[in-house]
Amino acid sequence: MERRVWRRESANGNGSIYSVLYREERCGARGIVCILHGMQSHSDRYRFLAEHLSARGYIVTLLDLQGHGRSANAEGSFGPERGWDYMLHDIRRNILQVRKWFPGLPLCLFGHSMGSFLARLFCVRFPGEADALLLSGTAGPSPLYAPVYRFMTAQAKLFGEDMDAKLYGRLLSRYFNRHIKDPVNLGAWCCSMAEVCLSYEDDPLSSSFTIGAYRDMLYGLIQISGEEWFRKMPDIPILLFSGGSDPVGEYGIGPAMVYALLKASGHHDLKLRIYPGKRHETLNEDIRWEVVAMLEDWLDQHVPLRRSAADPGSSRMDKGKTEEREGALRER
Repeated sequence: MERRVWRRESANGNGSIYSVLYREERCGARGIVCILHGMQSHSDRYRFLAEHLSARGYIVTLLDLQGHGRSANAEGSFGPERGWDYMLHDIRRNILQVRKWFPGLPLCLFGHSMGSFLARLFCVRFPGEADALLLSGTAGPSPLYAPVYRFMTAQAKLFGEDMDAKLYGRLLSRYFNRHIKDPVNLGAWCCSMAEVCLSYEDDPLSSSFTIGAYRDMLYGLIQISGEEWFRKMPDIPILLFSGGSDPVGEYGIGPAMVYALLKASGHHDLKLRIYPGKRHETLNEDIRWEVVAMLEDWLDQHVPLRRSAADPGSSRMDKGKTEEREGALRER
């Protein structure tokens, strides 16, 4: 299996963005999957999924979003002013590079949690770039976004947008844990598997989150919650899946609202799957491989080779080798 790593200057000029691609050279490529991780996470947490899908004929690309993982140029920060918008351009640059290497293939955009918010806005800002959409642990519209956004904007002006927002993170986690008896730690709302929650504490690539990042994420949530987003969202196949005990999605209500509003807006190819009793990260629960099988089946049905088949020789890498390429990588 080929693992290709590269860096590109970030859209806002603040450092570089780490990207990685997985491809099984023995398989004919049937499509591209671009995975966007969640808040305070990074691409390595999806390596198992990338390797699984690439072994089944998909070219899988991931990037560490600005302020995260190996793209933590300013840890936990999307950058000064319009950070959310710049991240959309980082995503597009990654996709354009992969399309340059492997032209003609359909692309499915996969986003989890914060990554799902970015994926939803990306599809409206850059219509035609994604042929299908996978949304994991997404959130529905809420009247709280606007007032909390105004509060975080005021906090950023008062304390500075680069201030570590640990206090707000603790408060949010305690709120999300409110229905969990004896949570193993503050991240218990993410997954019911204790070892998964505890592993976050020892992950060197986990990042903090700044006041400015909270503000920018709320800006993104407002952008995808209004009538305009549902009206402008391209009519492409969309799969929403979430845990029934996921507080980000209000215990299944949020994804169901997104599904219903998309359907009411005239979207045709929609699927909603809620896993009862499972929390925010269904891909880390004990049903991981059941979820993966569902995703694989959906991809096989909804990412057909409807664009012209990619030329196997379009890759700039040598053929017939299974190797890890690190030539363009400059580790921080």
